[in-house]
Amino acid sequence: MDASGARTKLVVNLVLAGNRLALAEGLVLGEKAGLDPANLLKVLQDGASGSKTMVDKGPKMLAADYATQSLISNVLKDSRLMLEQGQKFGAPLLVTGLWSQLIQAAYEKGYGEKDVTVFIEILRDM
Repeated sequence: MDASGARTKLVVNLVLAGNRLALAEGLVLGEKAGLDPANLLKVLQDGASGSKTMVDKGPKMLAADYATQSLISNVLKDSRLMLEQGQKFGAPLLVTGLWSQLIQAAYEKGYGEKDVTVFIEILRDM
């Protein structure tokens, strides 16, 4: 993959990370507020904020199904590369910095070989 392709892949993963983070925060808030998680996810999927990530990862988050699709250890590597590219090109990556910290926390908690969706457990524990 050439440099342009690799950078494009990082940008795609960055946007996916932001979507996953927003979804997890919304689901955790809904859970803690006493909303039915399955109904909430359906509303989110069908609403203006809906995305393929919500369809693919939302049910995994609710079911605590962390069977590997995207390893936390690989996502951690990618998040570090994203931050490096942000520094290199002078682009602020505020959400990516937070994402990287959450993924690092999941890795430190022993979730390195789990699917990326396991990071929701860090939010649930906070």
